[in-house]
Amino acid sequence: MERIADPLLYQILSDYLSIYLPHQRNASAHTIIAEKTSLNKFMDYLCEFNNCSYFEITLEMFNYYNVVGFLDDLVQNQGRKASTRNQRLACIKSFVNYLATRKPEFIIKKMELSNVPLMRSQKSDEIKNISENGIKAILAEPDSNKKIELRDQFMMILLYDSAARASELLNLRISDVIIGETSTLKIFGKGFKTRIIPLMDETVAHFENYMRAFHFGKSKKSNDLLFYTVHNGEHRRMSHDNLSRCISKYATAAKEKCNEVPESVHPHMFRHSRAMILYHNGMGLPEISRFLGHVNVETTIRFYAKLGVEDIRQVMIKANAGKISNELLTKSYTVTDEETLKRLIGLK
Repeated sequence: MERIADPLLYQILSDYLSIYLPHQRNASAHTIIAEKTSLNKFMDYLCEFNNCSYFEITLEMFNYYNVVGFLDDLVQNQGRKASTRNQRLACIKSFVNYLATRKPEFIIKKMELSNVPLMRSQKSDEIKNISENGIKAILAEPDSNKKIELRDQFMMILLYDSAARASELLNLRISDVIIGETSTLKIFGKGFKTRIIPLMDETVAHFENYMRAFHFGKSKKSNDLLFYTVHNGEHRRMSHDNLSRCISKYATAAKEKCNEVPESVHPHMFRHSRAMILYHNGMGLPEISRFLGHVNVETTIRFYAKLGVEDIRQVMIKANAGKISNELLTKSYTVTDEETLKRLIGLK
């Protein structure tokens, strides 16, 4: 086994991830996963850029120049968006801030990183969502006679039906699906908020099929992961990348049959699409806000501030926005003499 060049780095990393974040900061599982992912990506970059192994990484490498180089590589070479770049930066800053509390000599590194700005993102004017026909085409693509594709299909159906965030879906336990007269799904969202989502009968039927294939004989009160991958014979939490690849594969195939499927489809689009379709079918903003697990309705309003022009028009029609002005509408004004006509068109 190769000797570790800087044992203190790994001791502080271990304390940060296993003690500080979960117990002192009371960070959510989602936050801890984001931290682990970002630090792993950064350390992978350090190995590649410095032509070294993980064993040779030192605390000194967590400096301004390496962090900026990593962020530039994300955007320029990997094509990552500003949001991903900013999340990685926030996670690295958080670790270096903790490092400075343990080793005061690293306060200078904390101060240097505080000067690395967030990247502004160019936001599109309209929400990226998938039409109802597009969703149907994607969900119809897996062959449910094949075990893995049966899982993929149910995973996408549940993602859409519940409008869950990808992290919320992947953290689900079997016991979170509650079957009864009104079947529901218990979702643990951001900020440790819990919400209960009703499930459609068709989704429950897919759940039963999935349970027979992947959790045969298990109690529905089991605390085991609902979705998992197998590593060395053990069930592990499925990664976000795995879910993204799954959806992208079926969306690409569905695109050939349905032109309403966008060129690029990612998990969060299922959430937006579900909300948009519910809205078009008459669900109000307060109900959509609760359904999506937004802390307050203002978040949902910002969401709808990006509606397309035709969507806004339909909102106005539903609200009878033109009723008053229509009542005040008089007969068309008619010009009856030449002098007035010339003044109106600019000849006088």
